[in-house]
Amino acid sequence: MSVVDAAVQGFQLVFSWPNILYPTAATVLAITGSMGMPVSTTHAITTSIMGVGCAKRFSALKLKVIEKILWAWILTLPATAGVAFGLVWGMNKIGWISF
Repeated sequence: MSVVDAAVQGFQLVFSWPNILYPTAATVLAITGSMGMPVSTTHAITTSIMGVGCAKRFSALKLKVIEKILWAWILTLPATAGVAFGLVWGMNKIGWISF
């Protein structure tokens, strides 16, 4: 599952009203941006959905979906590193690039 798939599934976590969700996500992005932290908008929106769900009631969250999202976030970096390594290794073997 990719991070985009996880973000799409994140909207299934709780029923959130846009007038609550979007300002929450914008606040997260503004605070982290002012601190110089690189943050994905997908992560900000997904965690804002979870935060709105917790504010409503914790039982409104679907923990299985949250687990899938967290695993997608954890596995994204090693997966992209593996793809990058494979591409560079393959192009080196073909002779398109050299070290």
